[in-house]
Amino acid sequence: MSDRALGVSLGGYSQQTIAAAKHGKLSDPLALKLAEVIKLPAGELLMVARLEREKDPAVRAALVEWAGNVFSLLPMTAAPTELVRGGRRVAAGMRQNR
Repeated sequence: MSDRALGVSLGGYSQQTIAAAKHGKLSDPLALKLAEVIKLPAGELLMVARLEREKDPAVRAALVEWAGNVFSLLPMTAAPTELVRGGRRVAAGMRQNR
């Protein structure tokens, strides 16, 4: 499927928006739509998208630490380290149930 066709099928996103998302610039509105389509908790995908966009190592480290604390308190299907490895995306299919 082309970026243009995917954008249309997701509700009218531009080819440029889809291409940017593939290269680590997933917008929050698109992350919400994708979470709905692929049946992931929106907060998980929003956090991964936010981490992917963050360039400052100190900010990234603080977000990873915060996410680890939050996820450790909630019954989740995956630990944050499975969702984000050093601030890098991990495909949803790689998540393991706990």
